[in-house]
Amino acid sequence: LNFLAILEIKYTYFYLFFHFTIYVKFFWFSRTYKQLIQVFAEVQHDLWVYSHVCMLSSVR
Repeated sequence: LNFLAILEIKYTYFYLFFHFTIYVKFFWFSRTYKQLIQVFAEVQHDLWVYSHVCMLSSVR
């Protein structure tokens, strides 16, 4: 019983630690992911503006 209790406590700590690391990783990834999306949106906007300027200049 004592051994099982120790095992259960160890398992619980491992479980909590495992989930904590996953949450930390997910939080960090989501932050960088948002920054990545922001950068990508800015680049896309710049490309869109550039293509429109090229189209307008070619029409003239």
